[in-house]
Amino acid sequence: MKEEKIISINPDDRVEKTIQEAMIIYANKVKYGFYEVDVEATFQFQLMAIIQKLLNQYTLDINERFQIILEKNFPLNGINDEIDGVIKYHCNGVEKMYLIEFKYKKMRDGGPNSGNLDSYIDLYELNTLKNNSNIAGCYFIFMTDDKNFTIQSANQGTRSNFPMYDGYKITQNVNYCATCDAAKNRLINNHLPICLSFDTDIYIEYTSFDSSNNHTYWYYIAKIK
Repeated sequence: MKEEKIISINPDDRVEKTIQEAMIIYANKVKYGFYEVDVEATFQFQLMAIIQKLLNQYTLDINERFQIILEKNFPLNGINDEIDGVIKYHCNGVEKMYLIEFKYKKMRDGGPNSGNLDSYIDLYELNTLKNNSNIAGCYFIFMTDDKNFTIQSANQGTRSNFPMYDGYKITQNVNYCATCDAAKNRLINNHLPICLSFDTDIYIEYTSFDSSNNHTYWYYIAKIK
């Protein structure tokens, strides 16, 4: 006799399970041609739609509900920071939020240098926002068709300063600093320091999949605890 596997009642666990499963479903829809990968906005909209449907299935308490919000502003360093997707959880007067940032970098978008820095900016902002009392979790979802993102750079520069290759661990309390003027200006324009530091470790592990036209994509999901 088998015992039924019961889903965790903890909303944190259900949100994490949902995000992981939603990305698997999205990848399969791309693989078999149901979705065509186009721009970042399409990617985030399609994935958030899958997340919403799954959360409806994982709503277990009659008093609870999950609400999906796109493009929500949060105050950060005195200015509003726009977060791509928010899952808001309500139950018996309790509210908590889960933040999701998306990044889709095509091979023709300028390569890993700018892509790595843009990703670190999102990761840093999520790492800062996660300390707000009503935020229960933060996730960064990165996807690309450029395999160079997954490989360690042999050269010094922005890609080496902000590493994001397969198997890398962004280590807490380490300064990741811009050295070229373009990268420094990019951080300054975002009202950020030229050296970014995190108060938690962030692990990067890519998953690859092929599309219906045999085009290969890579993605990873980073949970910022």
